[in-house]
Order: sequence, then structure tokens, then C-alpha cells
Amino acid sequence: MVLIGLSAVELLGPLVPVLTVVTLLGSVVVAGLAIHYQDRPGVRKAFVLLFVFCLLSVTLTDLHFLPFFAWHKFPATVDADEVRYQIRVVDDAGRELNYDRQAPFANDGIKATSTAKRMATVYDQETNDEVAAYLLERGREYRVTVERGGRFLRPVRFPPHGLDVGWDRIDTTQYGEFVGICVYEMHYATNEAGTDIVSHEEWVVYEYLPASASERGRATDDAADRVSADAAAGTTRGVVA
Repeated sequence: MVLIGLSAVELLGPLVPVLTVVTLLGSVVVAGLAIHYQDRPGVRKAFVLLFVFCLLSVTLTDLHFLPFFAWHKFPATVDADEVRYQIRVVDDAGRELNYDRQAPFANDGIKATSTAKRMATVYDQETNDEVAAYLLERGREYRVTVERGGRFLRPVRFPPHGLDVGWDRIDTTQYGEFVGICVYEMHYATNEAGTDIVSHEEWVVYEYLPASASERGRATDDAADRVSADAAAGTTRGVVA
């Protein structure tokens, strides 16, 4: 039942909101039955085994269903040299904006970092184009929602665990129409104590710009200008056309 990687996203992704409600309500019912029949040893053992199975399942997949969550939130040691991947949306002027992880699904059921890594290292061109087209469309829809005041149920949603700055905290009206998606590979190196970043390099490893040739060229030229500016500022970034 444990689905790893994209297979889980492909098979269950569209059903995440429904499955989350079912899982949450089911957990309440199962917990209630376990409490009611707690004097039976077999029931207690079955409940513990089921709980551990569910907890491990969400840890090994990119789909998280309340009330379970992945263990990746706990502290872990990392190497001094670290590679990360990031999805960004591109507007019609070639400006880039970090993709808001709340855009694909209402309950944050997809790890943007895992999707970015697979787009950079696993998926073929056709799969990447399909994923990027979906992310671009949902990004456009989510942007409209944010600029209209956000989702009605946002105040009662479980707060996201992360340091990402969502689109609801910035002025997205300063950007033009979203026309593409790009994936960056980023390399970080820290000092021996792990307290400071001593170097940071990033470059585009995948680009999806379903625009006209002239628009694509303008975006690429703008990206090249940004690369020159970053280089002058001490940041290296390559662009794959």
C-alpha cells in the first residue's frame, strides 16, 4: 500500500482533499473503538500496529494525510555541501518567483522539494512538461485566489511547517502573467561549524515556457541580464535555454 515517489502523486494526487477528510474521520472512529475495547489485548496491539503503519506510510511518500505527518521535521545532520532543487514560476517579463507550495493542493499534500528533485533527476522530458503544465495552470489559479483575498477557510487551516514565504505575504500584482516554470539546482557549502553559508551556486536544469519564440527569447535575454547582475553581486547562476 505504500506508494513511493511520483506513483503516489499520479495515482492519489487528485484525491488528496477527499482522502484527507476520510483519513481524519476514520482515525477518530478507529481511535474511539480502540478506547471502547481497550480491555482487549488484541485490539490494543492491532491499533498500535495500524498507527505505526500509517505513520511510516506518510513518511515514505509525498502524500500526507491528517492526523499523520512525516518525520522529516525532526533534526538531522547534513553534509557541509548540500544540493537542493527549487521550482519557480516565470512571468512574461522573465522575472521569477518561488513556487508557492500551497498552489497545487488545498491541504499542502505535495512536497514541492521532492517534486522539484524528481523533475531535475528522474522524469523524462514528456513527464516534466506534463508536470510543469499542471503546476503552471494551478499557479495561475492560486494567484487569482490570493489576489482576491485568499481562501475562506485559510484562518482555520493547520499552519504550514516551514520558512517559505507564500504568495499571500507578497505583492504578486507586481508580476506579469505567469508564462512558464523552471527548476533550479542549487549547491550550498557551509563552514565547518555549519553556521554560515560560504558559497551558493544555482542554475536552471529544466525550463517550460509554452510561449511564442519572441516571448521565449525576451525571457531568456532577461534571464541572461539577471545572471550578469548576480555574477556582479557574487552569485553564480547558469541558464539552460
